[in-house]
Amino acid sequence: MALGLAVVLRLMFIVVPGWESVDADESKYHSLATSILEGQGYSWGGAPDADWPPLYPIFLSAIYFVFGRGATAVYCFQALLGAATAYGVYRLSLSIFEDERGAALSAFVIAGYPLLIFLNKSLLSENLYVPLLIWHLYFLHQGLARNSPRHLTTSAALLGLTALTRSFIAPIVVTYGVMFLVILPGRFASRLRAGLSYAMVFGLMLLPWTIRNYIVFEELVPLTTSMGSTLYAGYSMSDYTYGNSPHDEVARVAGQVQQLEGRVAANRYLMQESLRIIAEHPSRVPALVAKKAAYFMMPFDYDILPRFPDGSNPGFNSPYVFFFPFFLVGVWQAYRARCLISPLLVVMGYTLVMCMLILGLPRYRLPVEPIMVLFACFALVSYWRHPNRRLVGGLAGAYGVCALLLGFYRAEMKEWLASFL
Repeated sequence: MALGLAVVLRLMFIVVPGWESVDADESKYHSLATSILEGQGYSWGGAPDADWPPLYPIFLSAIYFVFGRGATAVYCFQALLGAATAYGVYRLSLSIFEDERGAALSAFVIAGYPLLIFLNKSLLSENLYVPLLIWHLYFLHQGLARNSPRHLTTSAALLGLTALTRSFIAPIVVTYGVMFLVILPGRFASRLRAGLSYAMVFGLMLLPWTIRNYIVFEELVPLTTSMGSTLYAGYSMSDYTYGNSPHDEVARVAGQVQQLEGRVAANRYLMQESLRIIAEHPSRVPALVAKKAAYFMMPFDYDILPRFPDGSNPGFNSPYVFFFPFFLVGVWQAYRARCLISPLLVVMGYTLVMCMLILGLPRYRLPVEPIMVLFACFALVSYWRHPNRRLVGGLAGAYGVCALLLGFYRAEMKEWLASFL
């Protein structure tokens, strides 16, 4: 039922007028997909591109090829991806906690999760990234729990596809290598071999794209040429507004470098400028890291949720506010029950640390919110078995109402937070 609910809610939302995404990335994804469709290769503005990985534009171009270039067909296919996310969360929860009620509840929550429903009506790579990440985690958990090479190989292949959707996740393969050494049974040599095999499968998934980039740019570009601009946006603060892509002298020079020497040279220049800023202003780094963590954690959304009523305020993620404390309780309960939750915690911790080091925005938290829901539902179901479940249920319901009502004061909350951030 949860899968059907996920599809129906997303299909119903497609026909609702006036609820559109406000993210500028959509036009570039559409342009990249159109270039592929027209036989111009992976290009943007008439030039070969590698700023973003190719899998989501390829997904769009395949739908455009069959159904035309309208967005409605894309939204319909993304509704199926939303159902795949709900089912993946169900299987992952059942695999970890062996609790049918908790798994079913988490699937229903994901099916009706507002942020994911709004995401469905957008041309953003998270539509593909989220289900790939969840299913990658399912096979990773199965591989570690069963010491199964087959499941670990599938997980590595899915991680490769996930990185080809959003390159942000790629470095986590190094962290996994350490995790394998700690978790897998057997001798050190066998654990090391498992980690190296995992990395090899992951690398093979990226290899065609890396070869393409080397042929096009005549330099080694494993995934993207956008790291420099992202890092500069996270550390420049040139316009005193964190998170904006700055339009300053450095950005102007980077544009000239791109015109004269190409995207790889411009990316290298912005990387060097970012590192120079960090080296020249080390005292500013702790405050910036804290600010990135705050932006990552805060309940506002600037990209996906609608900015109603007047378009000036960010959307407020009330379900995130509601589930967050239960997520913390669920992690503690799972730890005490000795459930194998380290793969999930590694992904969540990695996401937070990378956002603190590079660029932290609420949108970057979206892919791990289904994991938060999974833990929260485990905690809620355990509370439901509590002897005083009516009291616990009443308190949880009251807190849910408060989380919803906070959305009506999001403008005041934003102004208050701005005084600190």
